[in-house]
Amino acid sequence: MRFLTITLLLYLPGIIYPEICSGQPKEAANPRLSVEIQAIWKEYNSALLANIKIEIKNECPQEYSALNTRILQLLDSVQYKFGYPDHDMVGVNVSGEFDKILFNYPLAAERKQAILQKMREKVLQQKASADNYAKITDRLMYNKSKSQVYGTIVSASNIYPDIAEKDLILSVPGLVDETNTDNKRKEIGLKPLADYLAQFRKDLALSLSSAKKAD
Repeated sequence: MRFLTITLLLYLPGIIYPEICSGQPKEAANPRLSVEIQAIWKEYNSALLANIKIEIKNECPQEYSALNTRILQLLDSVQYKFGYPDHDMVGVNVSGEFDKILFNYPLAAERKQAILQKMREKVLQQKASADNYAKITDRLMYNKSKSQVYGTIVSASNIYPDIAEKDLILSVPGLVDETNTDNKRKEIGLKPLADYLAQFRKDLALSLSSAKKAD
């Protein structure tokens, strides 16, 4: 029997990174910024789906050559002018698309960290997604030091299409201050880690089952 370890986003051996979610549409107070974010995410998502690394110039097709610059300019603009594009500023859905840019873009760690500080303030005001904030924070930390705060990055082993949900082996690598994880999650409005992992297990089992049926 073949055993696999997969990732939810990349389908490669290793860590499972969670999905970043958008919300329901909401009218934007800053429609110009909203349109800019939408346009950049649409183009960047196209590059991601095509597995194009826009930040590596010699691997980037000409049609995407300016996208890296546009993303960096967007991050600069948000950091210095707006702090974070929250639900009131650009709408729930577009704020979620900005979160996807933060989550997926591999460069500009210091800029992203500064934006995350402002995002946390908006999370506490319920004007930004706590779930997305936790996932972006954990991924930024994990990329830098193989550590995480909220436990959103999960390692899964012994994965194969016919595995029962209860038999999936999950672990949370690099968790900092494990005894206080649930308190930190509660601070920003998240459920306990055990609940997150239970849902993660169900979603992963469903994903495996769906993949088998597709074959």
